[in-house]
Amino acid sequence: MTRAGQTLLATGRGRALAVVLVGTFMGGLDTYVVNLALPTVAGALQTDIGAVQWVVLAYLLGITGLVVTFGRAADIYGTRPVFAAGLLTFTLGSALGGVAPGIGWLVAARGLQGLGAAMMTAAGQAIVVELYPEGERGRAFGWLHVAVSAGFTAGPTVGGYLIDQVGWRSVFFVNVPIGLLAALGAVRFLPQGQRQKGQSFDLPGAATLTVGLVAVLLGLSRAPKVGWGSAEFLVALLVAGVLLGSFVVIERRAAQPIVDLALFRRWPFTAGLLAACLTFVAMASNMFLVPFLLQQLLALPATQAGLVMIAVPLTILWVAPVGGRLVDRLGPRQPATAGLALVTVAIVLLAMVRADTWPAWAAVVLALYGAGAGLFQAPNNSAVLGAAPPERRGVASGTLATMRQLGQVVGVAAAGALWAGRREAYSARLPAEEALELGFRDAFLGLALVGAVAALLSWTRQPRAGRPTLRPSEASPAAPGPKTPVPPGSA
Repeated sequence: MTRAGQTLLATGRGRALAVVLVGTFMGGLDTYVVNLALPTVAGALQTDIGAVQWVVLAYLLGITGLVVTFGRAADIYGTRPVFAAGLLTFTLGSALGGVAPGIGWLVAARGLQGLGAAMMTAAGQAIVVELYPEGERGRAFGWLHVAVSAGFTAGPTVGGYLIDQVGWRSVFFVNVPIGLLAALGAVRFLPQGQRQKGQSFDLPGAATLTVGLVAVLLGLSRAPKVGWGSAEFLVALLVAGVLLGSFVVIERRAAQPIVDLALFRRWPFTAGLLAACLTFVAMASNMFLVPFLLQQLLALPATQAGLVMIAVPLTILWVAPVGGRLVDRLGPRQPATAGLALVTVAIVLLAMVRADTWPAWAAVVLALYGAGAGLFQAPNNSAVLGAAPPERRGVASGTLATMRQLGQVVGVAAAGALWAGRREAYSARLPAEEALELGFRDAFLGLALVGAVAALLSWTRQPRAGRPTLRPSEASPAAPGPKTPVPPGSA
């Protein structure tokens, strides 16, 4: 760890940040190790891939559908109880997953993990904003993304060892002691956060938002399998449209809404959300297409492909703290936009990969991709949350997480459809290998275009992040004025 990192974590605030980092690392590690265990789980529980996919989907539904709702809960009741409850819920879900007698039980346990992850995600980033002022916040966010990347990096190694040497249930049990210790640390070290007296929870708004987001996620996740014109997808889209439209109407009329729609009048906030969503659409190139590129086009075995792909999280580990320091010095616009430019260039270079490309070159391109992602995340997150008033930072954190999740789902669905469609079109008149190359080329170039749009959006934000707050006329009627949080410990 660098001297700056040691200084950041050596204070009372640093101990609180360390608790958030542990929860973040645990979520990143769990994502990889559980996905790695799915083939073994299918055999052990004697079920098919169609049922096993719900192990992943249940988690995504839980975190995407509820993260904004728990962000509002953190604004009302304080960030500490929500984050601690998230750790305990995630840990309980892990324990139940480890003793699951069948696939239905395991899917329910993963849904519980998603519920806990939604609490931690919504409250965790808001805690960072409470703890650190603008001039120090970027570094803290940089370490938050280091924790995510560390989990992603350790996941394949730790998961492979546990599955082979101990058994698939161990990938769930490993979270239990870590989660319990982190929960104790949350109670001891985290600030309470700002509690808003006299606030009521908007249950109709929460219900319509949650079910609407779940309908969107289900529809997009199923569309590549059932067809974009299928009745299942169209019904999901219709239900989502009706519910999310109703949510907007409810929020406009609510005295104390789940999401204060006036937040979206602030362009730094809205630009950051849109940039995050489009960035994760573009990043589907790494999450979905690159494994196929390496194994089908370059004919690499799975183990070697995994080693090439690890270039992304390893690079983020080194670059994310740099992005955090840059936002503290320059504001968010320049480092975030530069990061998106690097991501876009890397995706264009991936479009140029051919069957005879050296795997080492692919690793270099993915390292460039990781550098761009590391530069973008901390500045963008700091800018979005800094643009929200203190009493709305939980909701802002939840909204940002929701945009990331939706971007991933849309990106994977769009990348898969574009790649399959273009490859099929070329296959009608070209040899199979050439059609495969050109299909990848077109899919990557399409995603690069999305990345370029995200970079342009990022550049339109204000040059220097201030501490903007909503004007009284923009705030929700019952929302109290901003208060200065008092973090534990000293700087």
